[in-house]
Amino acid sequence: MLIFYGFLLYYFTGKQPLLHAMRLLSVLLLILIFAACGKDIAVDERMNGISETEVVNEFGAPKTEYTIYMTKGVSLKEYQSNLYNIYPHDAVTDTVEVRELHWYFRSGDQLAIWLEEKNGQWTVVDNLRWSKDVVF
Repeated sequence: MLIFYGFLLYYFTGKQPLLHAMRLLSVLLLILIFAACGKDIAVDERMNGISETEVVNEFGAPKTEYTIYMTKGVSLKEYQSNLYNIYPHDAVTDTVEVRELHWYFRSGDQLAIWLEEKNGQWTVVDNLRWSKDVVF
């Protein structure tokens, strides 16, 4: 991080100190905006690989459940788009059944968890939690 700030100081130094300060302030403001936006959407990598039973024990029964059939050319919603990284839609040769479970919390947050059957057990392959302020 210090290298990054050093680069900013090197890049923005010039003969006009006011212009330098304004440039640096605008870059720092952009960094703060992007950092704040990232808190509205989160992936918990620790959940990936755990069983459906463990998820239900943690969050209770899901409010809704969907089945997605990952096939070549499947069309997904924006919040599901990371599934393309797990099952590249141009490389999938067999249909993969993925279950999507949803929870809605009092805070307005939503949680979606995607599971795939492996060795007779449904395990988490991806998850996404987002605040009520996020619109997909």
